[in-house]
Amino acid sequence: WINPADAAARNVGDRAPIELSNTRGVFEAVAKVTDQVPPGVVWVHDGWAGLNGLTESTAALPRTALDGFGFTVGQSTFEAEVEVTKRA
Repeated sequence: WINPADAAARNVGDRAPIELSNTRGVFEAVAKVTDQVPPGVVWVHDGWAGLNGLTESTAALPRTALDGFGFTVGQSTFEAEVEVTKRA
């Protein structure tokens, strides 16, 4: 998911093939242009390849398991900065 302002700045349309990259590697994806994420943020279900390979993209715990905790989980916790570019 990518905010419309960020998508426009990169000439990326909804469902366009994109590439997310940083010094750790490259991840190919398909853009979902939506205002459900703020500008400057991208969200990717499951993250980098192999990261969630142990759970095969299925939840290991029910969604309600984290309800009692005052923290969030995900790559944003680690400040994973990426660049988004349109693939040809």
